[in-house]
Amino acid sequence: MEDSDSKSKQSAKECRKRKKLRYQTLEAIAQREEAAIAVLYQELEQMKLLFEQLDRGEVTLAEAHLRVTHLRRKAPPGAKSFVAPLDSEAAQPSKKPQARHRGSVGRHRNAADIRTRQSVRMRQL
Repeated sequence: MEDSDSKSKQSAKECRKRKKLRYQTLEAIAQREEAAIAVLYQELEQMKLLFEQLDRGEVTLAEAHLRVTHLRRKAPPGAKSFVAPLDSEAAQPSKKPQARHRGSVGRHRNAADIRTRQSVRMRQL
């Protein structure tokens, strides 16, 4: 009996330790994501200012392109950027057809199949 109690206590202790580690990991991930979001907001504000300058004619398109390139290089490694390449195919919408969603058709068809099978079984009895 005492052996099972000690095993239970040990298991509970290990569980608490895993839980604590999991929360620490999640907090670290959340902090990294918050930092990345802050960087993206800064980039967004810089892009807004740049587009306002473009609209007012204070900056040429070539200068804007250079600044955008500089912003991309300045971003921290692993951070995803809002800025899409200006001269690449990535800026154009994809021509790949979208997959159609079946919705609930499969469920109803399966339910009908089940009812049919059940009625066939009932007739066989």
